[in-house]
Amino acid sequence: MSEAWVRPLAATIVGALALGLASCARPVGVEPAPSASDPVCAELLQRLPEELVDEPRRSTTSQSSRAWGGEEPIVLRCGVTPPGPTTDPCVTIPDTSGENPVDWVANPDTSNGLRVFTSYGRTPAVEVVVPARYPGDAVLAELAGAVAPLPQDGECL
Repeated sequence: MSEAWVRPLAATIVGALALGLASCARPVGVEPAPSASDPVCAELLQRLPEELVDEPRRSTTSQSSRAWGGEEPIVLRCGVTPPGPTTDPCVTIPDTSGENPVDWVANPDTSNGLRVFTSYGRTPAVEVVVPARYPGDAVLAELAGAVAPLPQDGECL
């Protein structure tokens, strides 16, 4: 009897087990944003990528939120309160094609290893929490194409 079928079968079983374990990952606990029920947030969620900086998307516990990655995931919430005038750094990041720029206010406090970016001049606003191990500019660039269509009423100066 030939053993040629054993290796492909074993690889299929291992792959199926890995996929099953990955899909059983616990949802990421996310506090719902004040305006999470805004219909524009539902449209945004449909535009978000399945993978972000090579990290797979994970389920979350609240409406209008997404997460990507493992133990310390990148977390996005739509419907947060738009930031008003601020002295915090504001950066403009285009999408990966170099188009569709989005302005982001960066929370300067990184003492906890997390960087918080909030879209500026768009309603509803989007908040992205990025652990230090991920490149913040790359994360924001990959999200810019999905965030750019939100209604814009201001920009960084």
